[in-house]
Amino acid sequence: LGICDAEDLLPCRPAIPDVGKVVERAQLANAIAQVRILSKPLLIHAAGGVGKTVFMDSLASAVLDHSEVVFFDCFGGGAYRSPEDARHLPNKGLVHIANTLAFRGLCDPILRDGTDVTCLLKTFRRRLVQCVSTLETVARGRDLALFIDAIDNAELFARERSEKSFPILLLESLHHDPISGVKLILSSRTERKPSTHAHYQEFQLRPFSTHETTAYLRPRLTNVSQAEINVAQARSGGNPRVLEYLVKSGRGLLDES
Repeated sequence: LGICDAEDLLPCRPAIPDVGKVVERAQLANAIAQVRILSKPLLIHAAGGVGKTVFMDSLASAVLDHSEVVFFDCFGGGAYRSPEDARHLPNKGLVHIANTLAFRGLCDPILRDGTDVTCLLKTFRRRLVQCVSTLETVARGRDLALFIDAIDNAELFARERSEKSFPILLLESLHHDPISGVKLILSSRTERKPSTHAHYQEFQLRPFSTHETTAYLRPRLTNVSQAEINVAQARSGGNPRVLEYLVKSGRGLLDES
């Protein structure tokens, strides 16, 4: 079949970190409502460490009741920069997404049989149409939602290597010729929003509020006081990655920085 290993059918393993008890974000309900009525791609963006991946994962789980969901991890725990990983390439990312759906019995698979990006993109679009048609038959009213996390990492690495980034190709393809029943939800850092002519809606994820910081700290620190919560919020600016460091540093939240 022209493939080196069966794993080549699903070449991009996700590597989403375990963050412990997930804080339900106040913005989640708004994002769910937007996805339900989405008419063009949605870009969720925020500064580094604000929790885009966790939010995307929570959002993907929340829409499972009315959508067939595929979650693609462009970061891969940092593996995206490895030459043998190359998950930014169309013949990796598009193949992985299509075969994820194929293994669920929703469309035919795609075998990696060349480097013709135009042909691959056309084949991928046919698989999406096939998937929507299958859903119409077996689960009427259920649409397809593709979640692609950290597209800025894929685009940066592709640009460094003068290669094509599949999330940008897909974004532009659906801009020019949308597929009814297919929703595309992407994420990136705010300062690295995609360089593309394609139109998309934006959703800015904000840092933790004091209430969310409280919900994050209480399961992780014994007898944490309100004063400690206030100091942690001020020091971190509500950035979950900084909060994680403060929790794991082994020092008191009220200690001098």
